[in-house]
Amino acid sequence: MKQRRELEEALRHDLLQVCAHLLDRYAYDAGQAVSLGASASVGAPLGPLGLALRGAAAVARHTPTALEELEADPIGGEELIQHLPVPRRALPSRRAADYASAAGTPYAVAAPAMPRNWQSWTSAGRPPRAAVAWLLALVESYRARLAEHVTGIEDAIDEAIAFRGARSAWGMRDVARIGEFDKQLRAGDATLAALRKRLVDLGGHGIVASRRLPAPFPRGAAWRALRDLWFGLSNERAAAAEIARDLARRAEVGVDLAYLYQRWCGWRLVEGLTAAGWRPRTDPLPALLLSGAVEFERSGEGPKFLELLCEPRLASRKAPVRGITAAVGELTPDYVLLVHRSEGVFDAHVLDPTLSLDTDHRRSKRKYLRYIQLEGARIVAGVKVVAGPLRAWAAAPLAGTRCVIDPEDWRGSHGTVPMSPVEYHPSALADWLADL
Repeated sequence: MKQRRELEEALRHDLLQVCAHLLDRYAYDAGQAVSLGASASVGAPLGPLGLALRGAAAVARHTPTALEELEADPIGGEELIQHLPVPRRALPSRRAADYASAAGTPYAVAAPAMPRNWQSWTSAGRPPRAAVAWLLALVESYRARLAEHVTGIEDAIDEAIAFRGARSAWGMRDVARIGEFDKQLRAGDATLAALRKRLVDLGGHGIVASRRLPAPFPRGAAWRALRDLWFGLSNERAAAAEIARDLARRAEVGVDLAYLYQRWCGWRLVEGLTAAGWRPRTDPLPALLLSGAVEFERSGEGPKFLELLCEPRLASRKAPVRGITAAVGELTPDYVLLVHRSEGVFDAHVLDPTLSLDTDHRRSKRKYLRYIQLEGARIVAGVKVVAGPLRAWAAAPLAGTRCVIDPEDWRGSHGTVPMSPVEYHPSALADWLADL
């Protein structure tokens, strides 16, 4: 149990540091009340996606209350001047036309002119313009944050569908779940859009969003809450801490550690390839988040082009995925690296993470050597043969800095790369990638 907690904490910590969005897919709370129009078929997410949704919901909830607080305590509110014929709760006017000559009156010596009108100030019925401009900036900032998540989700869904095939049922449950999150984001944005229109109407002609805090800052609990939300937008450390607390709460029910470990290994793969001189052509995040392909290129000697396939769904009855398919049945290796040697010629290397430390389970990854086949025939000794991956290795949270070769496989086509999030040493993965 202690080892599980340490592993879980290390995974969350690393993923928060390098790419917190990788926590979004399975980090959701099915028992949590859904806000801002979320579908009842999926709980509210707890990762960065959930943080953005909850922040937007809080803005939508507190802003009307904040406007009511301004009416009760109109500090700095817009005021109108009233002109009164009597000095009741009023001051002398500043307009020259409101004065009459005092000549011929008993007050002629003391005052050459007497006020005929007096000025009094009354509320214009509108809140302070600076306060409305700041609220407008807060709403627009949260709409921009939601838009970033919508773009990321759309990219992930598009990549997954294109990668798996439009007619494939593989993984469509995950696509549907991410689609539900997309609906929550769009519902949240619609709520904020309506709130923005209300603020623009309230602020009057020419109102422009302002990031400057109104001074004096209005009093009230809702205004304090909105100010905290404003500062939370730019405080990445506080955001990471809140995400960690959410995931810790979710851990009481159970976290899909296998998923987190798989994505952690994927990010380490991207990191290792980059360190080895491979530059990603495309954003790795959409492929790592759901599934897809990440393209890499490099200069210098040797191969120039490499593809990292994330969770390719291989089936003997469907078309090959990037040139590989299953000989029989269906296969789902976690990561396949395709090293393109020349036009139409490439090598395949499988890395399949597992949390199991059992030797037999890690050895079971050898199945990919037999059941994955490369598209097209290869010529060996003048004879056409069907080629498969050169290597099919496991990645497991083992201690150590050296790769472990399967003693039954002296050729090195199978083994285990030690990748422990609790105490990670990149040297073993670097050695494995060096052979590419």
